[in-house]
Amino acid sequence: MDYHSLRAFADTWGLLLLAGLFIGMFIFVFRRGSSAQYRRAARIALDAPEHAPASVKAKPEQTSGTTPSRHETKDDQ
Repeated sequence: MDYHSLRAFADTWGLLLLAGLFIGMFIFVFRRGSSAQYRRAARIALDAPEHAPASVKAKPEQTSGTTPSRHETKDDQ
């Protein structure tokens, strides 16, 4: 099998394979009943603060220690 026949084979079957994958993904994404799942996934970033661990929700006066937080600069100390 020389270069030209291998390239012709890859051009034909590679195109068909990639087109089939594209159509399969398109059908999977737009299948019936998936819009509710995508809406829930889209809201994850917006709902994240409600589900934060207690250490993140603690008020600054409740925390102890003398080391500055990573958001403070030398001017804030």
